[in-house]
Amino acid sequence: MKKTGSFILFFFLLFFASASWSEQKAEIFFINLFSENADVKLVSQDNDVVFLSSNNESYNGSKLLNTEFSGETNIYFKLSSSSEWLIWIDEKKNYYTCSIKPGRTHAIVIGTDGRPAFYILEEEISNGTRICFLNAANTVLPKMEVGTAWHKNTAAYTDNLAHNTITVFVPIEPGDYSLFWQFKEQLNIDNYYCFPDDNGDPEIFEFEPGHSYLFIAYSIGRSDYAVLRDLTN
Repeated sequence: MKKTGSFILFFFLLFFASASWSEQKAEIFFINLFSENADVKLVSQDNDVVFLSSNNESYNGSKLLNTEFSGETNIYFKLSSSSEWLIWIDEKKNYYTCSIKPGRTHAIVIGTDGRPAFYILEEEISNGTRICFLNAANTVLPKMEVGTAWHKNTAAYTDNLAHNTITVFVPIEPGDYSLFWQFKEQLNIDNYYCFPDDNGDPEIFEFEPGHSYLFIAYSIGRSDYAVLRDLTN
């Protein structure tokens, strides 16, 4: 009986350790907000390529990469049409160091100005449906929300999101929703933008169980747009 109990206990601990290790994997994804196709890679201190994403069109990017790597990296980036990689440095020409942390989601964003940024989204990785928001419009957005209608049955939202800023992931119930966003000058009249379908009505998107989504609102010149990206690999 003691031997059987010891074996069961050992098996349980091994299973628990394996599950815990799996849960501690990091996630990485890339989004390109620049006007030309771009490539990006993360390189470890041992000169190993931890993450690589190539030929990403404007307002597009990679799927989520799950990795067991954790530690310090540097960001290299370039236009897809170029063969020369650039490394992200500060004004004093020091390399920016980007830490990959177990159990966290990390985002690399090439901004509208062509400069990279690195975010650790301080939200524990979840197996449920979730969404994050990215403001690539020309100004602060008082509201970005996902729901069945403007201010009705809101499934997820963010307030006062600054330009070129991404939020943490937040949970969202699976279902059918539309995309809405609002500028400061629309507040007094409670007006808003929506992602339209072919008839000009709000497009309905299916949010599937266990998927991860990114809602981007952006501006090109004086025109404003939005896009929903399914980051699930």
